[in-house]
Amino acid sequence: MAPIKHLINISIQPFKDNRNYLWFLLATFLAGNYHLFQTIHQSFADANVIFQIWLYVFFFLLHVIFISFINLLVSTKYTALLVVISSCVFNFFLFKYGTIFSVGMWRNIFQTNINEASDLLNLFSVSSLLIFFVLIIFVINRFNFFPYKSYLSVLTSRLYFIVLSLVILISSSWTLSKEMSDFLREHKQIRYLNNPAYGLFNLFKFSSETFFVNKNFDEGQYHSQISEIHEHHEREELIVLVVGETARYDRFGINGYERDTTPYLKKVKNLISYSNFTACGTSTAVSVPCMFALQDNKEFKVSKAKYKANVLDVMPPEDVNIHWFDNNSDSKHVADRVSYKSFKSSENNTVCDDECRDFGMISHIGGVLDPKVDNLIILHQMGSHGPAYHKRYPQEFEKFKPACTTDDITKCSNEEINNAYDNSILYTDYFLGELIKELEKFTDTYEVTLLYVSDHGESLGENGVYLHGLPKAIAPKEQTHVPVFLWAPEGSSDVNYEETFKLKDDSFTHYDISDTLLRLTEVETNAYMNAESSMITLGD
Repeated sequence: MAPIKHLINISIQPFKDNRNYLWFLLATFLAGNYHLFQTIHQSFADANVIFQIWLYVFFFLLHVIFISFINLLVSTKYTALLVVISSCVFNFFLFKYGTIFSVGMWRNIFQTNINEASDLLNLFSVSSLLIFFVLIIFVINRFNFFPYKSYLSVLTSRLYFIVLSLVILISSSWTLSKEMSDFLREHKQIRYLNNPAYGLFNLFKFSSETFFVNKNFDEGQYHSQISEIHEHHEREELIVLVVGETARYDRFGINGYERDTTPYLKKVKNLISYSNFTACGTSTAVSVPCMFALQDNKEFKVSKAKYKANVLDVMPPEDVNIHWFDNNSDSKHVADRVSYKSFKSSENNTVCDDECRDFGMISHIGGVLDPKVDNLIILHQMGSHGPAYHKRYPQEFEKFKPACTTDDITKCSNEEINNAYDNSILYTDYFLGELIKELEKFTDTYEVTLLYVSDHGESLGENGVYLHGLPKAIAPKEQTHVPVFLWAPEGSSDVNYEETFKLKDDSFTHYDISDTLLRLTEVETNAYMNAESSMITLGD
């Protein structure tokens, strides 16, 4: 019996020596995972009780493994600070907006400018978080919950907890293999709520993608030239692409929305609205690069997009005059090698009040056109970027009232939030209407085509979710179903309106935009991704 007793003592000694650490793991798991517990309860209310209990244990063991692994690299005190502070931040945004810290969300955070960040975080939110952080740091330092231990002691105990947790996970999952296989296959989204492990894991993943990506620019093996047929045209092309921001398909009156948010667009002749267009991402940081990428959804990696040639790069510069006008944060590196102008300040934009308006880009189009070559002009809107929807339109466009007029949408009713958002769509309609008026001036001298496509949609309180940026796998339709319009003025555009109109209900994605731009500029190249299918039909 002595050897068995000795073995038991060895087995339980790490638990005795690390009581505070284990209590800390349990406390942070229970305090930080309200949404996880709620989702498990709702999703498996009809499952047997043993499996429900096992799911809670399953995620706790994952919590133990992940935090213990961090503790192998960072001292226990700083591990505790990291876990508590990150858990607090993740829960703050999850409760407030339904935000999940995926790799894409971390990418958004590191690419967000000061103005966009100030829309999300007001002085009260920032000060509350800072006070909490200071209090946590004080408590952990003052009461010395984790007295000094040698690294060898920490190493052996943490490895012990990791191995033991893995053994329990594997053996129990094997016993409940039928239920677990169903869970892992059908309920992948639940793991996104495991706090703070999921958010921290994605921070590490984003960091590795950022720092270890091959930063040598890849021009690709592309060759291109303007079509010989095009060389005999009397007029050059004028293609204008509007990259919209945060516009969702079902909020445009022209698409069947009960409110008249598109009084200008509904009067435009030869306008096609595509009804089944899906965004490739739920954030600007993903959608804009993939919109111009030369890879399909299986090959495209946003972390590598900056270092790969895009559709603008393969257009012959001697034959296509490209200009990118930006009233958003930036082009996400798409326009790094073409003419670029920012309209975020009054230096270039003459239409500025509370912020500089998209409308201010329109008057600059004529000044950059070259009548001897094709012209491709990209206008990147500020559009309906949230949560400060009220800032996205001038006061005279506040048609739907009462509108939310604060950056903190949690202080507004759902009606006020939706009214402010609809007003921003109303202003986008005005912007597109005025853009079309401007382009009509050139229909006799150029072959004019206008294409509008939003980068992603927006959640406006449906199922308690706001804004955008959820992982594509679980993102609701409100964040992925985007409006796309094509204007092909009769007698000017190369697009066959009647034949293209027949395609409006077909399924398309952002990955179809690159091929469409190549077809509109009539570039012959091996860069086409789908030579057999197209969202447009060109005339003779």
